[in-house]
Amino acid sequence: MSAQCTVVEEGSGEERPCRFPFVYRGVARCGCIRTGHPEGRRWCSTRIDEEDDGHVSGGGFYGVCRDGRRDCPVGNDDEEEALAGDDELRSRPQQQHFESITLTTSQICFQRRILRHPP
Repeated sequence: MSAQCTVVEEGSGEERPCRFPFVYRGVARCGCIRTGHPEGRRWCSTRIDEEDDGHVSGGGFYGVCRDGRRDCPVGNDDEEEALAGDDELRSRPQQQHFESITLTTSQICFQRRILRHPP
């Protein structure tokens, strides 16, 4: 059995498991992120909406990930910034059309791991 990333939940003060993947600000998060934390610390969601994997805001359903823990993956803050800043790509006319597909957040996180660390 593998270790699970746990944090002290801000709202309850209790030790809770991180819920990966979770969606925050429209981006699937596969690990602890800095985005949205007032002090820039890495955090994770401890409660997600079961239908869309979205982080449940309000109520303190998050906790700060402890530095140096191998069981807490590092998330994808840089991808949100890259997507938000890519005005050139968005303004360029699309030359190809693809069929729409739907991926779960788990599939997105798996795909990111493969792309970053090919076999």
